[in-house]
Amino acid sequence: MNRQAEFILALIGAIFNTFAALLVFFYVAMIGIGVLVSTADSYSYFLPEDYIFMGIGLIFFVIIGLVIAAGTIFGYIAAFKIKADSPKVKTFGIVLIVFGGLQILSIQGILYLVAGILTLTHKPETPVDSSVQQETHFEHEGDESKWV
Repeated sequence: MNRQAEFILALIGAIFNTFAALLVFFYVAMIGIGVLVSTADSYSYFLPEDYIFMGIGLIFFVIIGLVIAAGTIFGYIAAFKIKADSPKVKTFGIVLIVFGGLQILSIQGILYLVAGILTLTHKPETPVDSSVQQETHFEHEGDESKWV
């Protein structure tokens, strides 16, 4: 079966997801370094409560980064399994829909959703049996003409 559209959409989504994961991990590293530097400074302008909120924000971004990284890995796996027309293509379509739903506010989430929906709604091609041929005859009998 030809699943070229699903493959391309999932692959482009995985590539965008790779860039998003790198940006999020870079952002998390910068926040982490900022928190470490500000705690080492004895003349800091931050209160102890501020560090708690920075830690909560850092944990939040780490979770987002892990979801994006998992989406990247599963996006590449799903794309190449769809291209190979694996027996579990429908399962990979569901995985793409789940990760697309988790990332719905981004372009890669929309691409994953579309690829997953296309994968699930793809109708298999039915082979045409050449041994069965329908013949149509036109008969003319007297005043009546009919198709048989």
